[in-house]
Amino acid sequence: MAELTPTEQLEEIRRNSENLKSRIDTITRDLDFPSLDKEVEELELKLQTPEVWSDPSQTAAINRRLARLRERRKVWDDLAGAAVDAAEFAELALAEPDPAEHLAEAREAYRKVFEGVEKEETKLL
Repeated sequence: MAELTPTEQLEEIRRNSENLKSRIDTITRDLDFPSLDKEVEELELKLQTPEVWSDPSQTAAINRRLARLRERRKVWDDLAGAAVDAAEFAELALAEPDPAEHLAEAREAYRKVFEGVEKEETKLL
């Protein structure tokens, strides 16, 4: 089997990045981000009431839960953005006079997103 040209490799990276973005979208849909966002909003409102501050352990528990929810959302949002960026970078590289100059950087961008998704998916098991 013939080795892929740099242009073909960049096209493959673009496609793989787009597929990875679709995979992230499926995961975040399964994680039910609208419910997560609603819980964040409810916890933020709860922290605005004076009663919650009279119990330091309850306040700490709410803040810990809020931090975990925000972090979960941020991680997946960042991965989704990075997948889009990787696809767009590969697309832009294809438009360059010498696409091969950008191949290593495109590979690295895709690799980072792919490994991030794999790591976060493992945490969900």
